Amino acid sequence: NTAAPCKVLFLDGELTVEQFKARFKQLTPSTPLRELARGNIYPMLARDSKVGRYDLLDKTFQANLIRFIVRNGITVVEVDNLITLGDKALHGREDELFNFFYEIESHGAAVIFVNHATKDNEHFKGSADIASKSQTIIQVEGRPVLARDDDASDAIKAALTNDGDAVARLNFLKCKLPPKLNQKHEVYHLPVGGTWRSVCTFAGLSTWH
Repeated sequence: NTAAPCKVLFLDGELTVEQFKARFKQLTPSTPLRELARGNIYPMLARDSKVGRYDLLDKTFQANLIRFIVRNGITVVEVDNLITLGDKALHGREDELFNFFYEIESHGAAVIFVNHATKDNEHFKGSADIASKSQTIIQVEGRPVLARDDDASDAIKAALTNDGDAVARLNFLKCKLPPKLNQKHEVYHLPVGGTWRSVCTFAGLSTWH
């Protein structure tokens, strides 16, 4: 049996409407996939809003978002990113942020949020509480990092051949469910005009770190 598609609320603090449309078109190259995604993704772009920005810690905004989630049967909330949408949470108000996330979860929706790394790429923005309170931590690396990887497989090197293709490595630094993903990584490749495919699945982080 095919699982029903998730209804995703995409909460973004950086993209304009035109940038979102371009990104959406790139990531959904086939018409059937694009139509499926269009009917199940609800973009909420701060730069397109009347207020010009969103604040995840604002009680009124939280209440309005919860109502939207319940009314539309949202099952996944993606927050991109904490710096633009919840910068106060990076400076001592992590408990308030996660209490809001827990409330979202109580209404049946999972929360995925983006947090940027520090300049040395060794840590995350904000306190260690953000990492400790998260169920799963996925570090995403793109072309520049993969191109410098001397231990990259032939399949990954082949995926990097066309500069227009999207190639990304997902490092599961922490994963409670399913535990088999913990400390593993996957590499995905999206050729121009093609569909996403896995290049490397469930390899241990120790193979390249």
